[in-house]
Amino acid sequence: MDLSLTVTTMFYILLFRTVTSSSLAKLPLMVIRAGEGETVTIECPHAQKTGPVSWCKVYSREVCNVIVHTEKEDSSGRISMRRVNGSVFVTSQLQKNDTGTYWCGTIQANKIHVSDIVMLDVFTADSRILNRTTVKGVMGNATTIHCRYKAQFKAYWKFLCKVVSVNSCSIIATPHDYNSSKLSISGNKVNNFAITIRHTDEGDVGEYWCGARTPVDFEISQVQTVMFKGTITKPGAPSNKASGTPQIWHIILPLVLGLLVVITIVLLVKKRKQSQTIPRESK
Repeated sequence: MDLSLTVTTMFYILLFRTVTSSSLAKLPLMVIRAGEGETVTIECPHAQKTGPVSWCKVYSREVCNVIVHTEKEDSSGRISMRRVNGSVFVTSQLQKNDTGTYWCGTIQANKIHVSDIVMLDVFTADSRILNRTTVKGVMGNATTIHCRYKAQFKAYWKFLCKVVSVNSCSIIATPHDYNSSKLSISGNKVNNFAITIRHTDEGDVGEYWCGARTPVDFEISQVQTVMFKGTITKPGAPSNKASGTPQIWHIILPLVLGLLVVITIVLLVKKRKQSQTIPRESK
């Protein structure tokens, strides 16, 4: 889904009155978290394959400052935007004040068509640690992740994302908009909500972030690490416990038999040599 936004000659973007906040809520989202001084590369996966694409920082519902685009780097050279095999990437050496919400999109006829929203959190040594919780479940069963929020985030849109790389977290569900037969959502969706993952498998193991956002601001409130006990056994396949012992003996038994054969041959040869050396008695 694209949003049409007008652009002024000073490279500031104004939101059309016809665009609602619910439309912004449905655009593709990505959360990036990295340390000050790190260099990160962020993809705009839904950007158009050809033509110029812009990267702007959101300052209000109606103002977004264009920082860089695919045709030119920023004045400092700290941020660049390029297209590789049709995909668009933004590379930035991070500073603390880079924290914020960004739009990736194309500018045409003084309008920008937003394709992706990126929430970038640049942390320092003091802000690195987040509230962490471990969720333990049983592989194959349902597992529930609980997200809780302070009163100050009551009016924010809530979300849950799954970490897909060191710095990147992909949003998998929000209380009001999700599309997955594997997930179910409960809770009051204001101060808390719960995501239940049905029929868990190896792909569900990992780190999840509970977050809240507005078109401009966002907050990562909790980090949930999901761990499972047990493994999934395919129907008809023996379990590890049942098949472990025979597999060991399939190796040991031939070795033992081979050793016994060697010992037997050595003893027979030795006995034969001894019998040949014994002198016969004279008549």
